[in-house]
Amino acid sequence: MDGAPLRSFFDGLNDGGAFEKQRAGEIPIGHIPPDHACAQAVYFLLSDMASEITGAALDVNGGDWVANAPALAQDPKEGFDPDAVTVSETVDIAAPAAIVWQILTDLPRYGEWNPFCVHAQSTLEMGAPVHMSLVNYISPGTLLPNCEYICGFE
Repeated sequence: MDGAPLRSFFDGLNDGGAFEKQRAGEIPIGHIPPDHACAQAVYFLLSDMASEITGAALDVNGGDWVANAPALAQDPKEGFDPDAVTVSETVDIAAPAAIVWQILTDLPRYGEWNPFCVHAQSTLEMGAPVHMSLVNYISPGTLLPNCEYICGFE
């Protein structure tokens, strides 16, 4: 099957044994992911929504890997870098939505206000690629190419 996508998931923990129950308090989300969370991950990876994902593994472990991973200094290839974690926050912006969207979709000017994604290019149509240049925090002064796809909008 030349060219077939390779997708996998790691459940890491299961919802039954005494060891897992003892460890539940150590997991960042505070509990062991239930079995249906693994099923949802498999469903997603088999769906059309994951059609562009290949060579990736999805960890379904409630953050257990992050909590116990080696530091970047210990393992430069696979270590955890807390500065590279994506944090999502809801922010109220005191401006009309049209102005906010005008700024967010003005991709040629991304580098003027976004210190991480300094370049972005896309047609912003459903399914279109968004080609980006991201600051490489591991190797200061260099950029990493990144490509994501528009998979939904409101």
